[in-house]
Amino acid sequence: MAEFEIDDGTVLFKTVHNAAKKLATVNILSEIIGSEDAINAKKINTATDEGKRGFYFIRIYRCLSAMYSGNTEHMRLWLTGYNAGTGGTPTEQIKDREGLITVMEYLEGMHYGKH
Repeated sequence: MAEFEIDDGTVLFKTVHNAAKKLATVNILSEIIGSEDAINAKKINTATDEGKRGFYFIRIYRCLSAMYSGNTEHMRLWLTGYNAGTGGTPTEQIKDREGLITVMEYLEGMHYGKH
């Protein structure tokens, strides 16, 4: 039986990339993560800011998926429309760290009943 090593950075990249495909945000993934190199390498170091941003993005995806029962069309519409609660358009906001955190915290507040 062959042994396989699992690399956390590769797993994180695949998870983030799959979420980005479902949310139609692959074209801005390097901005979301903050690193073109990580995207090109298909590996996101979990111990860096890029790793944290990847985890934030996954949390955004999870909240949207829960809110819309996995309906990607509705999830994408939420991301691309202006949102008074976040103070902007989420697809634009998630391109930088501060906006990514704002959107994540807003969605988690909605999901857990804090908004």
